[in-house]
Amino acid sequence: MVKTYTLTEEELESLIKERMEHKPITPQGLFSPVAFEGSELLEVNQKYPEIVARLSQNWRVKSVNPVGFIYTNKPRYNEVMDETSYHTLSFGQIHNSVRSLVLNVFGKSNNRDLTEEEYEMAQELYAELKEWYIRAYDKRLETLES
Repeated sequence: MVKTYTLTEEELESLIKERMEHKPITPQGLFSPVAFEGSELLEVNQKYPEIVARLSQNWRVKSVNPVGFIYTNKPRYNEVMDETSYHTLSFGQIHNSVRSLVLNVFGKSNNRDLTEEEYEMAQELYAELKEWYIRAYDKRLETLES
């Protein structure tokens, strides 16, 4: 038996629009909506002018914005390039650490190992850990400044 439905043009457009807006979550893009971006760390670093100055010194064409890196108060000297840098980590490395920790909560090591039912909780955990990391990093820089 075939069922027939009657829809107005507006209702049909609304249904189509709703379906088009919903993008399925894939393992490859699982953490994209909540992932670290350089802007979060940039905002924290910019609150501390001395740290911005140190991250920016002797900077070559390695990055568009060195201020987005994780500051370390123990400088690293490169004899070959004769420069001192105050970073060893970038936000991408922090992303991978947080992602790995979230996956470990589920007993997994790869995004693709998660089930679709676990995706939402994984994103929530990632967002919580990211916020915690940003607060902890900010607190650390605050203690260095005082």
